[in-house]
Amino acid sequence: MKKIFKSIISIILIALIIFIGVKTFPEAIKYRGKVKVSTDLKENELVQPELQNYQLISSIPAKGVYVYGKKLEGKPYFEQVLVKTPTSQREFNWKATTKNPRLILADITGSRQENIVIVFVTAYGTGFIESQIHVLDMALTKEIPVEEPSLAAQRLVASSVQGQEIVFKAGGREYRVTPKVGAGGIQRQYSSLQYGSIVNYAVENNKLKATVTVETPYNIFLGEFTLVYTFRNGKLVPEVVNFINLT
Repeated sequence: MKKIFKSIISIILIALIIFIGVKTFPEAIKYRGKVKVSTDLKENELVQPELQNYQLISSIPAKGVYVYGKKLEGKPYFEQVLVKTPTSQREFNWKATTKNPRLILADITGSRQENIVIVFVTAYGTGFIESQIHVLDMALTKEIPVEEPSLAAQRLVASSVQGQEIVFKAGGREYRVTPKVGAGGIQRQYSSLQYGSIVNYAVENNKLKATVTVETPYNIFLGEFTLVYTFRNGKLVPEVVNFINLT
């Protein structure tokens, strides 16, 4: 009888411990792959084991959106990023060189819901800045593809040398540039152009914009095209809307 009594007491104590634990930690985090969903996540509750090596690199606390970066030992950049919203969090294999990526919330897809826009600097040096943009839905279920601005500029802009001018044609408009010409002549210096040594992103009036430089292979900057993105067929694609002469 004593053994049975002790067993009953043990069962009651275990049940009591489980009951207290459930009452103390009511939020149930469900794991679906790398997406963790919770109905009541708070910032001070985010310290989970998988986040031990993460550090906060950008945030919009008023909207409950936080971006964390993870550095591998001996590496000068973040090799993994975790994005957290009030209802979800997800890890991404993104690389970033800076601690403060640009974090923007805006409805750039026309869905009547805000998108998460994150812009990282991935490389930089004399005469160039390489940026990478990521656009997510607030539920973190998918990343929306964005056409790379420099490739888009190559597709959308036609250029030619006419006399002492370089003529650009884009978006039904024509833009003329009269550059400085050295001893090699205009054809030799400017017949081969490249786009996107410097790319900058911005969001204005719920429209994603990118500015893309056009230059010679010797970093002689001629101008800057402005691209405006529209959401079509599941991705963000641009059109040229303006050109600024930099000569």
